[in-house]
Amino acid sequence: MIVWLDGTFGVGKSTVASKIVEKLSDRQVKYLDSDFYWSEFLKKLFAKTTKFYFPKIEGLDPQNNKQFINRFRYLIKEEAKDTDKLIIIAMALTQKECKEGLLDCLTQQGMHVLHIILLADIKTIQLHVAHDSDARKRKALEDFASNISFFQNNFEKALRFQVDNKTADEIADNIIEMINTR
Repeated sequence: MIVWLDGTFGVGKSTVASKIVEKLSDRQVKYLDSDFYWSEFLKKLFAKTTKFYFPKIEGLDPQNNKQFINRFRYLIKEEAKDTDKLIIIAMALTQKECKEGLLDCLTQQGMHVLHIILLADIKTIQLHVAHDSDARKRKALEDFASNISFFQNNFEKALRFQVDNKTADEIADNIIEMINTR
C-alpha cells in the first residue's frame, strides 16, 4: 500500500511521515520524501550544466518538473513491487502535472494509494515555517490559497485531516489507524 501525505508547504508532511515510520518500526516501511529526491535530482541536473550544454529544465518545482515526476514515479513503482512493503510518501500534489503524472497515473495502473491531505489554517503554517529561510517562508505563504483551492477542486476522494493544535505524534497515530483499517 502507498500512503501519500499531501498538503501545503509547511503543514508537516515530512515530520508526520517520519513519526509514522518510527511508530511502525516493526513493519516493512519505506519513506520516500520528495524533498530529498528533488534535491538529488537537482544536483544531477546542475552537474549536467557544467558539461557543454544546458539541459531542458521542464519545470522549476518538483510539482511541475516532468523529468523529476517521471523519475519519482519510477522509484515509487520499483518500491511498490514488494507488496509487503508500506510506502509512505510526503509530497504536495499542488499542480496538475504532479497530480496527473504521479497520483492519477499510479492509481490508473492499479496501485492502492491512500491519499491523505493534511490541512491547517494560515496561522499554523506561519508557526511551522517560522524558522525556515525567508524565501521558503514567502513561498509557503504566497502559495497557501492556491494550494488549498487546488486540493478542493481536484481531490474529492482524498481523506482530509486537520492538523491545527495537534502534535506530530497525534497526527501519526490517527494516520496509522487509517492505514490499519484499509
